[in-house]
Amino acid sequence: MRQICSKKVLQISHSRIRHMFNLTKQYSNAVYLCIDEPDFSTPSFIIEKAYKEVKNGFTYYTPNARILELREAISEEVKSVFRWTEPRIKGHFVICFLAFLLERTLESKFKRTHLSALSQQIRETLNSMNFAKGKIKKSKFFIKNKSDSLGNKILRLLHIKPPKNVTLINELSL
Repeated sequence: MRQICSKKVLQISHSRIRHMFNLTKQYSNAVYLCIDEPDFSTPSFIIEKAYKEVKNGFTYYTPNARILELREAISEEVKSVFRWTEPRIKGHFVICFLAFLLERTLESKFKRTHLSALSQQIRETLNSMNFAKGKIKKSKFFIKNKSDSLGNKILRLLHIKPPKNVTLINELSL
């Protein structure tokens, strides 16, 4: 087989951005917003609009600031979903920071107790540990999703008694 590239070119490693793109393919819940082909067909109204714009000479690259009308339309569309106020932004950062601290704390505790768990496994387990709140007559309770063995290890490392599958709210304590 004929070699198309020189040996030097073949020795060039992938860029960090390419490495990150490849990492996203490992996670089923990752939203892949980067280079590659989409996994859906382009809707017909978009094809028709694009055709019309090309016919009207709109065939150049947009400015760095993009198209003002498009930015305004997107802003209006997401305004009802994302009501970012200063307190919400600060709260979001606090929650992200606390999640980061919890993850690092768990990693440290796992190392000290000679248990093995990767950061990604810890994160996935924490994300899967959900409770549904219920009420029958005057009794309020939590229903626990089935947790795996890593979830139970995490609770024990944090000195939290694993709750029963159905736990009355007043029985739940740290």
